[in-house]
Amino acid sequence: AIGAIIELKEIACSDEALLFGETPSRIIISFSEENLQKVTEIANLMNCPFEIIGRVGGDFLDIKVGSRSLISAKVTELEGTWRNALEKQLHEV
Repeated sequence: AIGAIIELKEIACSDEALLFGETPSRIIISFSEENLQKVTEIANLMNCPFEIIGRVGGDFLDIKVGSRSLISAKVTELEGTWRNALEKQLHEV
């Protein structure tokens, strides 16, 4: 698993809505730096707003909103929690 550093702007909604909301027309893509110009050109051609919100890499997932840290954890720990979530819920019933 690969980590990332994400920096989001403050907006008028809850942290939960910002992270997990299903509002339409938001897409996150990952691409190598060498393709930045091409991706920018395609976004402009399609009249699609585009901004860089972070970088992929490392062993941690860090998500910040403004100066606040919402998530800062090792990817291996997050993956373990995710992989065992359903089984844990079933055993607690």
